[in-house]
Amino acid sequence: MSRYCLPALMLLVFNAGCVSVPEGAGFESLRKNVSERTVTSLDWPGVTIAETEAEDRIQTLLRAPLTEAAAIEIAILNSPAIQAVYFELEAAAGEYTDRAALPNPFVSAMVLNVEDAPVTNLSYGLGIDLLDILFASRRISAAGLRFEAEQAEAAAALVDYISDVRVAYYNAVAATQISNLMASASEAAHASADVAQALFDAGNIAQINLDREKLLAAEIEFDAMRARTELNAARLHLNAMTGLVGSDASNWVLAGRLQNPPRQLVLEPVKVDENLYLIANDARIDEAGALIGLVSASSLIGEPELEVELERDHGEWENGVGVAFELPVFNWGEGRRRAARAQLAAMIQQRLANHAQLESEAQSLTSEFDTARQIALLYRAEVLPLAGRVLQGAQLDYNAMQIGTMALLDAKREQLAAGRNYVRALQHYWVLKARYDQLAAGGAARSGVETRSDQSGRSVEREGH
Repeated sequence: MSRYCLPALMLLVFNAGCVSVPEGAGFESLRKNVSERTVTSLDWPGVTIAETEAEDRIQTLLRAPLTEAAAIEIAILNSPAIQAVYFELEAAAGEYTDRAALPNPFVSAMVLNVEDAPVTNLSYGLGIDLLDILFASRRISAAGLRFEAEQAEAAAALVDYISDVRVAYYNAVAATQISNLMASASEAAHASADVAQALFDAGNIAQINLDREKLLAAEIEFDAMRARTELNAARLHLNAMTGLVGSDASNWVLAGRLQNPPRQLVLEPVKVDENLYLIANDARIDEAGALIGLVSASSLIGEPELEVELERDHGEWENGVGVAFELPVFNWGEGRRRAARAQLAAMIQQRLANHAQLESEAQSLTSEFDTARQIALLYRAEVLPLAGRVLQGAQLDYNAMQIGTMALLDAKREQLAAGRNYVRALQHYWVLKARYDQLAAGGAARSGVETRSDQSGRSVEREGH
């Protein structure tokens, strides 16, 4: 072998192993992908925005009544869960660098002292895994596909998290409205019970009528207590989603009430084929396919090594090149090849299952969403006015002694239930709206989809790389 074989080999390895990682671990690509799908701008405190600036922005948002947009922005700037997604993406970028790079060459050196001779023989060797050279472009391509899948999964995680923040916000607003409603009803019921007590003391009503008034007041008070507990739970959950702690978690107030749904339903179509989870599925399938050839080769001949050796023998330098590989005598590698093919087939079938699941989810959400809209509109247009008129008529009939106390109290219960159910209907509509938007943006609204297997990518790679 020529003395120039070693530099030529090193040049080949260098060219094969060159790979570039996106600057900032691909964060800008992630920011662009999420903002296009959710109209939400991402920031990474300490990276794209100073941590002090992020904290000042959070405090500014908390000084005003908390809106849905403000809750999302606080979560982006403050939530540890979102920060974890960023660091996982950075870790994926680091793994991409390692997977796309060739392993370091191994070197050897030996000194031999010739007995009864003043000559020292030297031997130097430099070797590298041959398959890593021959399949370098395929391995680099597979590494890029895996990183593409992990970027899509990071974007999907953020889309899902933003939707969860929206849902937590709507639940907190609904809990606030119901708690206020029950507090007002409890106050009115206790006032009515006090009036009944005065009438009873004057001998104008019977004991049973007084007891019924007190019973209703107690029932409403219990409901008010439960409503306060639900409100506290909703606030705590929103705090957890936004990462708020301490005084920041207790001093904020919500802005406004749940709005009525529009009379006309206009939905952004769900393009299931552009779902982020399916994009990740496709990239992982392509990664596994790209590495099938490497599995086939390595299962037969193991890890062949190409080695260049330079030796000085009795004062004369000699060089040569050699190749070493396994002989498939006992194990022909059929198990590894079969496992790789089966793993790829499983990933393809899982992708098909995910697509069907997302299609079903889109159709189900569309139907539920429209029904929830109609129910909320019906409550506002018909049920609430009817309950008000029933109570007003019952009060008039009671004053005219045409009905008893029980009928009047039932009318009060019906009006209170109508108001509470109306808020629940609004809550259900807006939660479904958030989930539908989540699915349209490329997330998985309610049922998770499989994007990676514990063995995907490992079953098609050789051990130790």
